Amino acid sequence: MHHNNHKHHHSHEDEKNISNKEKIVKLLNHWIKHNDDHTENYKKWAQIAKSENMLELSEVLEDIAKKSKDMNVLFEKALELSNDS
Repeated sequence: MHHNNHKHHHSHEDEKNISNKEKIVKLLNHWIKHNDDHTENYKKWAQIAKSENMLELSEVLEDIAKKSKDMNVLFEKALELSNDS
């Protein structure tokens, strides 16, 4: 289960008045930022694990961070495509 403790600074009321394309662009921008935040957290904990001599765990967390960064490449491509259409 994922507990969502993230704070959102927007009104869902505003979303009723925008097109699906605009919603997609907003979502993609949000997901990119959200994913960046998670990626930095994974890297931080990889370093902590490394400092605690949990080398395999550190490597796995670094791999997760890399894959998260790779996901952002796809999110950015999706954002570019949504802006092109």
